[in-house]
Amino acid sequence: YVLLGRYLKAGWPESEVFRKFDPIHNSTVPADTGGTTFQTADLTDAGALILKFKKAEGPLTSSLKKRFSPEISAKIDAFQAGTNPSNELKSSLITELNGFIQTGPLYSEALFSKVNLNSSTKALTARNLQGDELSSLNRKLLLEAYPKEIGPRKYSKVDKNNHGAISTDFVGANYAYPEADYATREKIFQEHVRYQKGLMWFLGNDPSVPEKIRTRWSEWGLPKDDFIATGGWPHQLYVREARRMISDYVMTEADCTGKKTANDPVGLAAYTMDSHNTQRFVKDGRVWNEGDVQVKGYPPYPISYRSIVPKKAECSNLFVPVCLAASHIAYGSIRMEPVFMLLGQSAATAASLAIDG
Repeated sequence: YVLLGRYLKAGWPESEVFRKFDPIHNSTVPADTGGTTFQTADLTDAGALILKFKKAEGPLTSSLKKRFSPEISAKIDAFQAGTNPSNELKSSLITELNGFIQTGPLYSEALFSKVNLNSSTKALTARNLQGDELSSLNRKLLLEAYPKEIGPRKYSKVDKNNHGAISTDFVGANYAYPEADYATREKIFQEHVRYQKGLMWFLGNDPSVPEKIRTRWSEWGLPKDDFIATGGWPHQLYVREARRMISDYVMTEADCTGKKTANDPVGLAAYTMDSHNTQRFVKDGRVWNEGDVQVKGYPPYPISYRSIVPKKAECSNLFVPVCLAASHIAYGSIRMEPVFMLLGQSAATAASLAIDG
């Protein structure tokens, strides 16, 4: 937090210092994915939209109302102001709108004569778009035609992660964990919790943080319906990378990049070579992060059977699909749950074959 404050006092632009700290940024669910369809979460005021279709005023709304199926049209006509539309009605409405989006051009000058379109959207209507590009345009057209009723998707939950020079990662605080006893590991766990609590409090409350950032962060907090028994925090520390075997075949960066190919594959991996920072140090009067690796662009690659079993000279009845023989860089790519599932299935199959002789 001191480092963030010093960046600000040194005159760094706010946008640069805090660009990675938007609660939505780098989350598993973005603020609005765009895309080619709607979901019920896109209905910011479903009741108002249904009433608009019920009244059928204006060329676009009137035209769309005529295209609704008799069933949904009857439900719209029966809807009363001041009541909440049922989930079934909202779902049916979204299904109908998605049908309009997916079935040919939606735009015509006459239909959209009363709609104030963005210039970029208007420019797209002049192009002969096809397929997903056309569906995406149709979605934009409806968003802009009904801005108060359909809006950019709003989510109440995001998954924060490492991103940028200073992040939720407590860089370097995990060094003692591998050799520590249970009491020390619990202490390290709680130090990570305290760091993340402090980071969130700092961003939402400290006067050195720009007011717009503080306001943005103050709207967020821990989820009330996840990890209830532990106050919204996960019940255990995420160990991203731990001890691994050294086997007759060790997966390395060369496997990830295709420079080397295992001839006894039991699964494929394909994720980015992704490793987080491991330490900070000072050089030439500046603070540097060290350890972050993000290398992608390579096709899926095979994982060797030999990497999930020990060396032949050491053990003959063990399979290790998670802590397999892999270098730091290779493990940063392999460590995905779907890959662990593949390796677990392969290990189980091999064990069954071994038992059956």
